Amino acid sequence: VFDVHFDAFPGDDQMADTAFEQCLDRFANFVGVDYESSTLDITALYPSSQSWSIQDDREVVCAVFDMNGGKLTGSAKDSAI
Repeated sequence: VFDVHFDAFPGDDQMADTAFEQCLDRFANFVGVDYESSTLDITALYPSSQSWSIQDDREVVCAVFDMNGGKLTGSAKDSAI
């Protein structure tokens, strides 16, 4: 989880790109293996233009999921999968 720091809402595409890039930067330290070697993929929840202006939303939440559709239980922290 982290906050984005833009002076104004950058648009949906730039927000999505920024969220993914920042989640990717945090991936290896969290999972314990680099993204390219992992069977996990990244998804992110991030501010929309509406939540940005109405709720002052700046928070991005990174999440991982099994690309092969397997069920994950517990935390993926230091799982090296």
